[in-house]
Amino acid sequence: MKTVEKWVTAYYKDPNRFKQKDGQYFEDRKIRAEKYDSLEKEDLIKELKNRDAEIEYLKSILASRSVFGMDPK
Repeated sequence: MKTVEKWVTAYYKDPNRFKQKDGQYFEDRKIRAEKYDSLEKEDLIKELKNRDAEIEYLKSILASRSVFGMDPK
């Protein structure tokens, strides 16, 4: 029920939020994936390490927000 409430609230804030052509999400993922097809193994490893570092950084921000009583949404 909460999920539906969030969708309705999001829609009222921005009615265009859910307007995407069918398969748009998969098209976007395909385009992003093609970016990596031309990279060498070393560059892929570097990209993975950068993403891991970014994820850890974002997780630390969320953790610090919850420690200080802020909602980590």
